[in-house]
Amino acid sequence: MLDRRVIIVGGDHHNTLGVIWAMREAGVRPYVIILSEEASPFVPVSRYLAGSVVIQKMEELLPAVINLSKDQPQKPVVICCHDEMAALIDQSSETLSEYAVVPCGTRPCSLLEWMDKEKMGALAVSCGLDVPASEGFPCIVKPKRSLSGSKDWIRVCRDADQLNECLDLYGAEKLQVQQFIEKTAEFQLIGCALPDGTVLIPGVSSILRPCKGSNTAFLKYSGPETQVDADKVKAFVRATGYCGLFSVEFVRGRDGRDYFLEMNFRNDGNAICVTRAGVNLPLIWCLGASGLDYEAAASARVRTVYVMPEFEELTLLSSRSISIGDFLKDLLLRNAGMDFYFWDQCPFWHQLFRRIKKKIVRKQ
Repeated sequence: MLDRRVIIVGGDHHNTLGVIWAMREAGVRPYVIILSEEASPFVPVSRYLAGSVVIQKMEELLPAVINLSKDQPQKPVVICCHDEMAALIDQSSETLSEYAVVPCGTRPCSLLEWMDKEKMGALAVSCGLDVPASEGFPCIVKPKRSLSGSKDWIRVCRDADQLNECLDLYGAEKLQVQQFIEKTAEFQLIGCALPDGTVLIPGVSSILRPCKGSNTAFLKYSGPETQVDADKVKAFVRATGYCGLFSVEFVRGRDGRDYFLEMNFRNDGNAICVTRAGVNLPLIWCLGASGLDYEAAASARVRTVYVMPEFEELTLLSSRSISIGDFLKDLLLRNAGMDFYFWDQCPFWHQLFRRIKKKIVRKQ
């Protein structure tokens, strides 16, 4: 039984909401710190929260974590759902560790270094993973660090002229250039690295309908044997020295090889699929990080589930990227949603009405 407060930090996003629902499955009412400029964010309206704090600037994060932690008899456990927040917490881990148990690397700022995709790629190669070549056309250009770039920077370049245009526009030092892999599959290994050295990867999330610039999509989650051997990935995670929730992204090329793309040092936006498949990774992190027994939760059986990000599917439907038949087929196949949960519907309706209101305002 978890005997301490849980603090979730993240954006106003289904990533954060999924962790709230995971803690609800464990009988825990967490506190949440939301980074949002919205006047009325939707995540804090969840019925399963013990409390919420909304911040608008990153510099408000550390005082908020300390304020929620300082008077507790046991150090609260922190769960990160946001890249920049994860980096700041790791950077300040020595200070925060006096008040809370935080996901972090081997020393302050080490995660910021590992968030460099080229450094990640070099480590992946040393662990026996395949990484796309750094030369040749077509190639894909993306931010070297997610924190210092945007998904809008991601471009596929067919020749040197297109590549040079991207390098001039965003700065060569800020970009990673790799061979573009014509993929036949896209998948993630979502897991948890614990202080005792255990790296748990219960299964694989296979992206069934990729979205441009994102892997938030209709997906299938199943046991690890259905897609890839995770041993090399576990060795990679251990080599980073990271403790906390994570995900590792891959694509499978037409040559049948699985290519490592990157590791996310935080809870993944698709991670609710693992909870719905029967393994509660946020709970396992909280137990393991607190020195409590997590074996029963970690040994839970994985069942195959299909998970839908409702708002992404509605966007694809409204833009005619998918047909109404495709949407209904996904809806009938789904076992769970990323945005809609029957027992906690207020966040979904709040977000839906907010989106409709924004569309109306844009048309005026």
